[in-house]
Amino acid sequence: MKIDPKSIKLNTATNPFHVVGLCTAEVHAKYNGSGTPFDDFDNFKMVSCDGHMEGPLNCSFVGHVSGEDIYKDPEEIKKLFEEKGFSLCSYTITRDVQPIYSLVDPPRYLYKYIPKKVRCSGCRSRFFHTKLESDYIETGIDEDGEEQGYLEENKCPFCKKIDCCVVEFEKPKEDYDL
Repeated sequence: MKIDPKSIKLNTATNPFHVVGLCTAEVHAKYNGSGTPFDDFDNFKMVSCDGHMEGPLNCSFVGHVSGEDIYKDPEEIKKLFEEKGFSLCSYTITRDVQPIYSLVDPPRYLYKYIPKKVRCSGCRSRFFHTKLESDYIETGIDEDGEEQGYLEENKCPFCKKIDCCVVEFEKPKEDYDL
């Protein structure tokens, strides 16, 4: 299989690479409504509230925000709290980022192979190499508690014959002129 020259690009991943985690919103607001504001709502939990019950209360909330959540928009969060009788004082979003370390450095280049038709040696079907299947077959646990098994590669998508064809992939060069 040949590497598609149009698909080659420099890999910007580093070791460690970073994965974006949970997004946390911290809200500080004054409660101007009547009664007590001790209800949690939506994704927000009240973490503190101080002041006199007759006057405005200073309250803090913490909430978890998903990637597409409306709470990333300060106007939406302001509207949500105003509907509950609060006036918004501050709104902060922090995002957890976790480094992921690997014993193997990431490849220097990313690329794709040009799809090529292959023929199964069993049923003689023709299909693109991208349709080849592979499965990991578990055979049990050894005496050390380690999982045992084997990999079935180049399996025909039609007759399921293992190693139904020989596929050789072009190896990437050390350097490309991008």
